[in-house]
Amino acid sequence: AVEQAALFAACSDMTIKNLNLNVKKINGSGITATLVAKAIDTNIENCHVIITGNVKGTAEVGGLVGSALNTNIANCSVQGIVQGGTKVGGAVGAITGSITKVSVDGTVMSTTSNAKVGGIVGYNEAPISECMSSGKVACTASGSYVGGLIGENTNVAVSDCYSTAAVTANQYAGGLIAYNYGAVTNCYACGNITSTNNAGGVIGYNDGTNATLAYCCAM
Repeated sequence: AVEQAALFAACSDMTIKNLNLNVKKINGSGITATLVAKAIDTNIENCHVIITGNVKGTAEVGGLVGSALNTNIANCSVQGIVQGGTKVGGAVGAITGSITKVSVDGTVMSTTSNAKVGGIVGYNEAPISECMSSGKVACTASGSYVGGLIGENTNVAVSDCYSTAAVTANQYAGGLIAYNYGAVTNCYACGNITSTNNAGGVIGYNDGTNATLAYCCAM
C-alpha cells in the first residue's frame, strides 16, 4: 500500500476529462482514490468509474478523488465499493471547489471513529448541485457522521440533489446530510436511516443561523 494511491498520485493546475475507468482494487495507506489521490486547482469533467472490487484507504478516500483543493468536478459517476478512514465519499473524500452533476451508486463505508462519510462527499466545503447517490453509506464506529449525500457540510450551498441510499451511523445520520452548516434547497432523501443518537430524514443535525432548509423533503 502507498500513501497516495490512484491513477494520478497528485495533480495541480490540470484538466482531466473524458475518461472511463474500470478498477478492480486499490489499497492505499493514506489518501486514496481511483483517478486522483490529491487534486489542486484542477477541473475534472465527464469521468466515469466502475469499481469491481473495492477502493480502500486510511485517510481521505473517494471513488474519484481523495482530497480536492480548489477543484471542480462535473458530469462524473462512480459505481462500486469505497472504504476509508477519516473522510470518505463515494466521489470525493474532502473538497473545496465545486461539484455538479455527479452520481454514485454503491457502498461507501468507514470503520474509523469520528469519520465523516457521505454518498458523494465525506467532508464538504464546495457548493454542490444536481447530484445523486444510491446504495448504502455506513459507519458504526463512535462519533461517526454519515449522510446519504454528505457526511459534514460546511457553510456552502447544496441544491437540486437527492439520495436514495440507506444510511447507518453511530452519532449523526441524515438521509441527505449528517451534520450541516449551510443552505440546502430543492433536495430530497428516501433511504432508510439508522443511528443510535441523532437521525433525520434529510439532515441529522443543523448547526448555526446559516444552516437552512427550503423546499426539501424526506419520503
